Amino acid sequence: MMMDILPETPGPLISDVRQNGAGPPQLHTRTEAPVQTPPRVMHRAVVAATLTGARPRSVARQALTDAGFTDTGPAADRLIDDHSACYLASDTRTVFEPLHPDRLGEDLIALSTPGHHSSRLARDWTSEAITALLTTSTTPPACTRTAITVLDETAHRWPHLATTVLYPLIRKHPQLAITAGGATLTRLASIPDIDLTILETLEPLLPVDRYIDLDIAAAAITHHRLTHTTDPAQQAHLHANHAWRLANAGQRQQALAPAEEAVRIRRRLAEADPDAHLPNLATLLWAYAWVCVNGQTNLPQALETVTEAINLYQPLAEQLPQRFGGHLSSARQTLAYVLDGLGRSEEAADLRRLLDEGTSGP
Repeated sequence: MMMDILPETPGPLISDVRQNGAGPPQLHTRTEAPVQTPPRVMHRAVVAATLTGARPRSVARQALTDAGFTDTGPAADRLIDDHSACYLASDTRTVFEPLHPDRLGEDLIALSTPGHHSSRLARDWTSEAITALLTTSTTPPACTRTAITVLDETAHRWPHLATTVLYPLIRKHPQLAITAGGATLTRLASIPDIDLTILETLEPLLPVDRYIDLDIAAAAITHHRLTHTTDPAQQAHLHANHAWRLANAGQRQQALAPAEEAVRIRRRLAEADPDAHLPNLATLLWAYAWVCVNGQTNLPQALETVTEAINLYQPLAEQLPQRFGGHLSSARQTLAYVLDGLGRSEEAADLRRLLDEGTSGP
């Protein structure tokens, strides 16, 4: 039972261990290590340690203070020492060994969080302590990454943890999720019935240009949002964004289908309302060509689409040069790359020369 993971009364525990290579701690000698910390306080330390993972003593001490569990260095050290006696460290350079296996620790956090109807471990301090631990300026990034990852995994099996702790935390402090890294973000997007506003909060914070650690996560977020969107204009935007993210992640062949779908939807919208949608259609045509150039595929189609984009941008740039002049120039640069890819290097060189001279090209 979950209650068994916390000692009910202080008492002697085995604390002296012999490290045996990279494996788990091995018992060496039996020594008396009286634990003075009461179970209700040890409960707090175990939750904190499970969130932060094994850390140097100074980091563990700060974590206890940030979470509001102790207010002095000596008090933190006493709690750390008692925790170490109960939960033996696998590395003598660290304290705050988390519960193993991981799922046991995740279950403890979930059952300690109010919202699950049958939990005897639920405590009113859990949500506030987790938030304080993650949002205090002194929390090291490594602890933040570990804690968000633990909460993310926990939320997959305990929905109340997601709605009462993880989602409110990300809404107010979205950068915490970004700091956790691409793998955690990708996993976050796959939480069953995830609140889409969470993904909408995170997406603007993701890098627009290529960023190796976050590219796959960005693609996963846009894909998940697509499955819950019915507005055609929003669908076109998300398909285009998904294609861009996949291309950034090096999945250029996979990027073609959403890029084509974005163009198809926006073309249909432009036929019904040209003034509202032609500029966006031009952008998507250029973006499709750029995906083809990056993947060195579908270049004849890329030539057709980028030429159409230039033809659409031309009158727009004449009317609003500050807004569309840069778009037109970018489309022409892409045309030069397409021509290179098709073996028409002389035409590409002539076009680049015209662009360098500031002369209108095709």
